[in-house]
Amino acid sequence: MKESELLSACVTLTSTEFELYTEGQLTYEAFHYLLSQKIFKMMNDGNPQRLLQALYRIDVNELKYKEAISRFMGKDLSDHIATLVIEREMQKVKTRAEYRK
Repeated sequence: MKESELLSACVTLTSTEFELYTEGQLTYEAFHYLLSQKIFKMMNDGNPQRLLQALYRIDVNELKYKEAISRFMGKDLSDHIATLVIEREMQKVKTRAEYRK
């Protein structure tokens, strides 16, 4: 599976969970930026529980998440969480591709 296909599948999975509306092919950087913005908004909208539920459904590593919240704040935290989400979704896409073979 090509890198662009992996990213496209990752965008599809993540967009559903985070209600992101994307058009066309995104670069990794553009997708990371959009996701980070959405996560920042979720952290600060008065209902961070919604973010925690999404992270649980995606199966983001809880230890990595706890480490992130102890080390980062604000925009840096949302950037780091976005990276964790993308890493996990990419891992799922790769695993599914392997089992399809």
